[in-house]
Amino acid sequence: MIIPVTLYGSPILRKHSTEVTEADQDVFFSTIEKELDGMQARIYQHEYDHLEGILFIDKLSPLRRKLLTGKLNMIKKTTNQKIKTCKKIIRLKKQIYQILKK
Repeated sequence: MIIPVTLYGSPILRKHSTEVTEADQDVFFSTIEKELDGMQARIYQHEYDHLEGILFIDKLSPLRRKLLTGKLNMIKKTTNQKIKTCKKIIRLKKQIYQILKK
């Protein structure tokens, strides 16, 4: 199954299996298998990628990644700006708390 993902207006197609077999163990170490398909399979694969530390950009072809470099850098810059703003807000809140504490 090919799933469209959007990155700041640029569509990116990701391939996912339409069926997944999940194998877990219960508290007694007995294996439990579940067959997932459709949206459940897609969600499972997405969350499993997160657990493994894999981002969708890691699965892009080198050409596709090169084409998206500008947009990825823009996301990085915007995120860094938001982090700096949050740090300033936290610093100000600490200062206000110290003033009110007196």
